[in-house]
Amino acid sequence: FIGTHLHNDLLSFVFADGDTPIIVDPGAYCYTSNISAWKNFRSAKKHNTVIVDDEEPNLLGNSTFLMKYNTHAKSMSYIHGQIEHCEGEYTTIEGKMTHHRSFDLSSRDLIIIDLLSKQGDGHKAYMSFHYNEGVNVEIKNNSITLMVGEKQYRMIINTGVPYNVNTLDDTISPSFGVLKKATTLIVEFEFDNQVICTTKI
Repeated sequence: FIGTHLHNDLLSFVFADGDTPIIVDPGAYCYTSNISAWKNFRSAKKHNTVIVDDEEPNLLGNSTFLMKYNTHAKSMSYIHGQIEHCEGEYTTIEGKMTHHRSFDLSSRDLIIIDLLSKQGDGHKAYMSFHYNEGVNVEIKNNSITLMVGEKQYRMIINTGVPYNVNTLDDTISPSFGVLKKATTLIVEFEFDNQVICTTKI
């Protein structure tokens, strides 16, 4: 274990429309004043990414700043053009789970493709999207509508396997020591060996 301020935010992202933040990093909130809250805000589930079988990409210690590296990560590639493309990948050391994520951003859509690989059957994936304060979320069939003021955005998620999608009354911390109520979207599914999940916004 080493002492560090790092969070488990590998392959996490934020999404904004101009000056309007929609999917946000929940922040840090606090340090030693509330160890439980500090660990929660550092966890992978508190970021816009995927966790498999509850294995944190890096392992959080019982003390405030402790973290044990548990990943082999590859640097991201980035291509700038009519469609901006970037991608990255990491593999956990203990669970041997590989997460490859790519982003394609055009003038109309953001497409995120997650490839999860882990030998064996019945692996449980947990994917989260943390929305900014004031973003209202409506789920209907396989379509998720995000309402921000007078604007609406649609999210479509396809995992190729059955999945459950729900909203969670949650919090974000836009600045140190400040908590705001916000909504988090949770997508959960099981897979054998490998699965591809596509998210379109």
